Amino acid sequence: MHGRSANKIISSVLVLAVFGLSGCASAPAKVNEENLIKLYSRQRQQPKKYPVIFIPGIMGTVLKDSRTGQTIWGLASRRFVDVLALPIDTVTLIVDRDRLVASAPLGKMTVIPGVLEKEIYDKLKRVATKAGGYEPGKTSFALSYDWRRDLVEAVKDLDNLIQEIKRKSGDPNIKVNLVCHSAGGLIARYYAKYGSKDVLGQNPLPQPDYSGAKNINKIIMLGVPNSGAVEAFQRVHLGLVLPVIGFLSPEILFTMPSIYESFPFERKDVFIDKNGRSLDVDLYDPANWEKYGWSIFDKRKLSKVRRSFILRHGRPQGLILFDEQLTKQRRFLEAVLQRAKKFHAALCLGDPEAEKRYVNYLLLGSDCHPTLEHALLKLTDTGWKTSFGSLDSSINNSLFGLGDASVTKDSLLGVVGDYQLPASAEVFVCESHNDLATSTTYLDNALNMLLRD
Repeated sequence: MHGRSANKIISSVLVLAVFGLSGCASAPAKVNEENLIKLYSRQRQQPKKYPVIFIPGIMGTVLKDSRTGQTIWGLASRRFVDVLALPIDTVTLIVDRDRLVASAPLGKMTVIPGVLEKEIYDKLKRVATKAGGYEPGKTSFALSYDWRRDLVEAVKDLDNLIQEIKRKSGDPNIKVNLVCHSAGGLIARYYAKYGSKDVLGQNPLPQPDYSGAKNINKIIMLGVPNSGAVEAFQRVHLGLVLPVIGFLSPEILFTMPSIYESFPFERKDVFIDKNGRSLDVDLYDPANWEKYGWSIFDKRKLSKVRRSFILRHGRPQGLILFDEQLTKQRRFLEAVLQRAKKFHAALCLGDPEAEKRYVNYLLLGSDCHPTLEHALLKLTDTGWKTSFGSLDSSINNSLFGLGDASVTKDSLLGVVGDYQLPASAEVFVCESHNDLATSTTYLDNALNMLLRD
């Protein structure tokens, strides 16, 4: 394989937020790292009052086996893809655990060391250190979390990290800046509104007390799906092909609560018909998953799984075991959809004007790539079919809006019904979602926002 071809393949491999592969090439950066180091020479000499914490997106943290220390996610290898599925045997999502633990943000994915590599977050760390003057472990930190699990668990990890920074600094009143990529911004938003409390079990949901906001100076968001992404649903339904790494099947992605929390926030227009008209189909109704054959409930998949149980265990034991598994999957789906829906509602509670007084949101995004904002639902001779593209150009155009190929512009802006995220600044340039954290233009804007204090 020629070096140029190999690099092209690996650049299309990686997804840093459950959102898929854009396949879009971005324009060359106008400013390189060396220029950034020169440009910010004066600003980085100034005392920094606020430490910075980077929060990666889904798939952006290395996962290791807690017993063996072996890297399971973070290597360009097909060996461990199936291990990523979470157990779903219990009613409570919190205790559906396996042996994998978060290690560190994913710096780069390597196929051949020094030859075939793709930077993920290494450049961001390098620019923060060399151009921004932030010192790892002293003024700059990163949140490592198991990106498969419920995002509220990561919120608690964030609070623990902030409390540790307070202890190390000797200043109990110190505030931090948060730089968030993709779904990492949802973690930051929840923390700002509710602190480390899990309020999703309360009915009705409590109004935000902004107990986390008192610890935050700024929240800088890169390509955050502030009102969700249709592409997240697409991946759970169809799976995700990662060349070199393998296929993350619907069966694997189905088990990950974080992906549901990245679904489009409760909208009535997620689905359109063959004429481009909106359909009143509730993505959060578990019955619709079986009616329309979404993800693991595709009738052909279910028939295949049923046959495999019978072949392995015979009748009637195979049928009994198949029914038991299906019951678990139904119970899990109901729980995870309900929790995701409440997660979204919690993020949008409160008066935006009051929220703006507590939290300083700064948005960085892209609006130049076609980005999924609807799914096509149609009845065929073989049953319902859900698709994310059409040969009919007028219908295909109805499926897409402006964005970064994964997150639409409206989603970054946090538009949900009458609510809109009360941001202090919005910057849009042309870049794809997967490359936001490596774009020199975006990093320049992020540094300017961080050092402007």
